[in-house]
Amino acid sequence: MGERYDNEGRIMQTRHPNNVVLFNIYYPNGGMGEDRLQFKLDFYAAFKQRCEALTAEGYKVIAVGDVNTAHDDIDIHNCKIKSTGFLPIERDWLSSTIEPYHNIDNPLQPELTNAPIADDDADTEVSVSAAPSKLFIDTFRYLNPATRSFTYYDIRSNSRPLGRGWRIDYILVPPALLPHLVQVQHLQEVLGSDHIPVVAEFKPDIFGSNAQHAHPAPALAASNYAHLKPKKNDQHSLSKFFGKSTAAAKVQDENSSGKRPNVSEGVASGSSKRQKSVKGGAAGSGSLSTRIVRD
Repeated sequence: MGERYDNEGRIMQTRHPNNVVLFNIYYPNGGMGEDRLQFKLDFYAAFKQRCEALTAEGYKVIAVGDVNTAHDDIDIHNCKIKSTGFLPIERDWLSSTIEPYHNIDNPLQPELTNAPIADDDADTEVSVSAAPSKLFIDTFRYLNPATRSFTYYDIRSNSRPLGRGWRIDYILVPPALLPHLVQVQHLQEVLGSDHIPVVAEFKPDIFGSNAQHAHPAPALAASNYAHLKPKKNDQHSLSKFFGKSTAAAKVQDENSSGKRPNVSEGVASGSSKRQKSVKGGAAGSGSLSTRIVRD
């Protein structure tokens, strides 16, 4: 999208079988002055242009992440708020990008579509909505048109217990992928962040019926090192990696006896000084992010 946006490290793009392109994005926050609000709007415009170009080339674009804007009144606890994240100019971008759910035929909830649905026994033709004309479908709102559910709560004001939230995290898919959508959930019971995990489940054929989903592990993945792989039904804890391991003890014994240590074991276990410096350190809790799962 250009150096101006890439310098902040906000975008991760991956390509998958069946011409699927996945963007995982942390969109800018416009709350630090007019310059940042303009940057946010420019980012929106540049990203939309990028998605339009990919779509024109035949790609199916999925965009997930923290958009930092609530779209409609139902997506915020107080629709009278007039600050960034709910400004008309920010919401207009979402409206220009997301197809209204009631314009789309919903086979799971046909009563929500503008088109009349004929009786099975009636001798009338079933009319359908016009083909969607916008880039994305808001998957949560498509399947939950009347559900008031939030994905962000301000920690400083302790807003979660009070239900004062915003729905600003989205999983957006193109109309062509709607037949593969199974469900979308907000995992409200998951704690540890000011954001709620959003999970969309798709049918496996989203990547094509003959797609190969297995990818080899990277060369430096822990699974390629036997002494780092957990035993069956056993998950390594963080302290196990930083504590004095059996491999480290073996290296120490070989050093004291004059034997040449095994290089791979020495590198993997690290020096005893490094172990002492980090032993007992607490791991920070990271924010939970939007993700996609499938069968």
